[in-house]
Amino acid sequence: FNAEYMGCHSCKQTIKGGITTTALGKTWHPECFKCGTCGAPVRENKFKTEGLVPYHINCKLAETVRICNGCAQIIEGTEITEAMDELWHPECFKCHLCQLRIHGREFTREGRFPVHLHCKKRTGPASSSSSTVSPRFTSSHFSPHRSPHR
Repeated sequence: FNAEYMGCHSCKQTIKGGITTTALGKTWHPECFKCGTCGAPVRENKFKTEGLVPYHINCKLAETVRICNGCAQIIEGTEITEAMDELWHPECFKCHLCQLRIHGREFTREGRFPVHLHCKKRTGPASSSSSTVSPRFTSSHFSPHRSPHR
């Protein structure tokens, strides 16, 4: 079969020239064989798939692995603190000023850091970027909903 007359599975355009990617029983332009998570071309020989959608191995792992925003380590088990649109080990979710855990108390945020309200009041008025929020502590099964770009 001459590559000159093959169509790309993704864009349906004719593949001109001799460079193709053949995977999953289909032929693709190399730049069209893209990761379903990050959108970058998959050039590695090893990759994950769901149906006819390829994924970089690391991208697919990132969808299911929970990473703590405090220590950047994997969160194992079911004890998770979900706050500020991030996931935390309960022991890592602590006040940026006093370093004590924020456990069931209201806090404010200073940029990307949580701060106890009483600590913030001692250090000065809240900045315009601060907002008072309460963390959600969970002990249930986690279903991934994270952004792949970490």
